[in-house]
Amino acid sequence: MLTDVELEAVVAEGIIDAGQAKQLAAFLANRSNGDPWRVEEDETAETEDVRFARGFHDIFIAVGVGLLFVGLTTAGSVTDNLTLVLAVSTVVALGLAEFLAGKRRLVLPSIVLCLAFMLCAAGAVGSALDQKFSGLFRTGDGVSLMAMSLTGIAAALIFYLRYRLPFALGVLAAGGVALALSVLLLIDPDIVENYSIPIFLIAGLCVFAAAMAFDISDPGRKTLRADNAFWLHLLAAPLLVHSILAFVSTGQDTGHELAGAGAVIAVFLALALVALLVDRRAMLVVGLGYFGAAIATVIGEASDEAGTVAAITLIILGIGVVALGSGWQATRALLFRILPLSGDVSRKLPPVRGKS
Repeated sequence: MLTDVELEAVVAEGIIDAGQAKQLAAFLANRSNGDPWRVEEDETAETEDVRFARGFHDIFIAVGVGLLFVGLTTAGSVTDNLTLVLAVSTVVALGLAEFLAGKRRLVLPSIVLCLAFMLCAAGAVGSALDQKFSGLFRTGDGVSLMAMSLTGIAAALIFYLRYRLPFALGVLAAGGVALALSVLLLIDPDIVENYSIPIFLIAGLCVFAAAMAFDISDPGRKTLRADNAFWLHLLAAPLLVHSILAFVSTGQDTGHELAGAGAVIAVFLALALVALLVDRRAMLVVGLGYFGAAIATVIGEASDEAGTVAAITLIILGIGVVALGSGWQATRALLFRILPLSGDVSRKLPPVRGKS
């Protein structure tokens, strides 16, 4: 979609007049369901294509924005005015966002600004409650965490509603997870410590369900609902994978490493099946470390040479990732043929596209 700056340039060149520019902007907004971040894509293109930058210009500005806010927070910490500096930084972040996110639609700088806005706002509230950052995350300090979580959620919601940046939705979900943890800490600090695996599993399932709701509403991934889903999947993946594989690994005796490795491999393959069906790779990326460790355990039964085990493990992982990545859509097509999926379920899943 054309940005406001591009439309102004077209008008300045005399190609169209201001009235026609407004009509064109309305037409493009209507085609993208009112979402100005939408990027037109080829029907045969990969369906998990998320654009972060349109060129090194975007990266350059994002680096500058990052340096600015690191400098501001550093200044606050060395001048003993952290709360005030963070509050001012919050306003600065929103002001810059009006230009870079609202007017220019620069994705990567907007992502950095979203993080800066949320973190500075939450940090200002947390610092007001506790002047030392080292005390913000003490075990059982649910009040500080809850206040920061609520502020972060509000900031992310403001950013999402104002600019419709998909990344902000992922930040919003992360704030929701943090808020749930803060409530549990207030109820009983030992709950999080003793039941961390089921807690993060439930959180992951909730975020995954939200991501799938967006995916199901746009199986062809023609709107930025697909990008909304991408960021939610990116948050859900570590929550799900780490909790599930940690649960599988828990209780494995030192004499049963091979059985434990086999269980991890089986779970990873099940997650890979889900990833292929929903056409999202985040679960696989997050689970590669566990999968590699499990393969190394199996190979270690045949060889005591650490270098040999590491080399063979990396080669197997590399071949597997390259093969699956290159034949992703072909593998999905095969699964759709062999799995007993109903027509209704198949229609809600992303269709097989392209030749990858």
